Amino acid sequence: MTSSQIAAATAKTLAVAGQRGAGRWKRGTVGNPEFGNTSKTARNSISQAGTVLDHAPDLLDAVISGASSLDAALDPFRGPASYERAVSVLRSLDRPLTVDEQAWLDQCTHDLDLISVGVNRHDRHRD
Repeated sequence: MTSSQIAAATAKTLAVAGQRGAGRWKRGTVGNPEFGNTSKTARNSISQAGTVLDHAPDLLDAVISGASSLDAALDPFRGPASYERAVSVLRSLDRPLTVDEQAWLDQCTHDLDLISVGVNRHDRHRD
């Protein structure tokens, strides 16, 4: 298994064990020697896997299976420039969205609208 696969599997296992809530790991979970994730790199990877888990669990399953890298799965959820990709990924899922996924989709759509309004205002001021 790659380090991305290990981080994704660890994140999923910890979440099933109730160690994640409200988009965060419970205190002491990540970096706990009991879970074998004490290095800074491992903690960062598990944190990133948690982000993917919160917004698109199917993408995390693809990381675990080796069909995707953690970096590629995380890409749609990085910064405002990636909101369009996040919306595309969530709309392309072949199943109903979870409550968290729908909330993320709504937030991305809202933010894209704000970005669009800002761009339009900027363009008007340049003319």
